[in-house]
Amino acid sequence: MRSFQLIVVLLLTLIWVTSIHAYLTLPERIPIHFNASGKADAYGGKITFLLLPLSFSIAPIILLIISSKRREALKGAAWWMNLPAFFFKLNSLPENERERFVNSYFNSIDALNAFLTFCFYLLTLGIYFGSKAGELPRWFNLVILMLLLSPIPFLIRMRNLSKEFEKAYKQLDRTYVR
Repeated sequence: MRSFQLIVVLLLTLIWVTSIHAYLTLPERIPIHFNASGKADAYGGKITFLLLPLSFSIAPIILLIISSKRREALKGAAWWMNLPAFFFKLNSLPENERERFVNSYFNSIDALNAFLTFCFYLLTLGIYFGSKAGELPRWFNLVILMLLLSPIPFLIRMRNLSKEFEKAYKQLDRTYVR
């Protein structure tokens, strides 16, 4: 297992442990919704804490499954990645270049997944602290903002990787023409 994938698994474990701890230690009636200023404005049962890890686990698990398909992409079944350059041109590259691009692609997915899961863990902690105190911690909104902006570096990385891929493909094309 690669390091980012291991981080995701550890963070998912922490999310579940934190949520179960919250369920076992919080009173039956807890804040379940907070207004824009972070103050509790709705109350409900602590069963909510058992739904939290379920919802925060879906995206990381899907990304872990996608990342586990790295070997299939190297064998030429890149169509499922939905990247036209990979779909049409990947098998034309020499094996070492093909492996470099596929690994870069999946490492980027793994890094994004680790960051998202870290944000989900921080949200879990914030909701736990908020349920205990009746208001969310000051840093909670910053985590939400980080979570919302997290795809931007990933998309920039994908754009740069695509440009790199096209350059390598054109270089290969010029080599075959001569």
